[in-house]
Amino acid sequence: MRKFLGFTLAEVLITLGIIGVVAALTLPTLIQNYQKQVYVNQLKKAKSIIEQGFHLAMADDEVSSILDTTLFRSADDFDLFMNEFKKYFNVVKYKKFFDKEYELGYKKASGKYFTSGEGDDRDAIWLNDGTILFTDFNQYGGDLSIDVNGDKGPNQLGRDRFFFLLDKHGIIKPMSGDCNPQGDGVDDTNGCAARIIENGWVMDY
Repeated sequence: MRKFLGFTLAEVLITLGIIGVVAALTLPTLIQNYQKQVYVNQLKKAKSIIEQGFHLAMADDEVSSILDTTLFRSADDFDLFMNEFKKYFNVVKYKKFFDKEYELGYKKASGKYFTSGEGDDRDAIWLNDGTILFTDFNQYGGDLSIDVNGDKGPNQLGRDRFFFLLDKHGIIKPMSGDCNPQGDGVDDTNGCAARIIENGWVMDY
């Protein structure tokens, strides 16, 4: 008589149970790591697009400094600045910092919330890819922060919003400082973009 070898129902159920436990333990980490990489890729893309736009403005005016462009010479007048800005960026809409319509709640990992205007008072510019630029430019330079996925969540400093400074060559350089999303202050996350870039475009926190 031929003997058939196989698993019993109990053995199959035990195996499936073990697989389920392992999946339940590892899946949240895998999802979190995947989402971190999505934010990083969006940040890298946004940085590249912004710098390309500034370089085009410099090329059009045949100058070596962004501060000598028509774009930045008009920075003291927001409407004129935006007319120039839209030549180099696909702008969907924009709001001045005192316009409460654009305020977004940005949270810290600690749970504390800040509005988009609190502590930085930047104008907001929405691009067609969903990115929001919070800008504080003038004819002498300025800085900006980038929300890589716009109005979508998590709207968390150090996760999907990052801080930069603009140099005269049209390069946006990550702001220096701490990267502590668990902290309670706005300044705790100023250095998160720098940390990501220094780590080879990896969010290790």
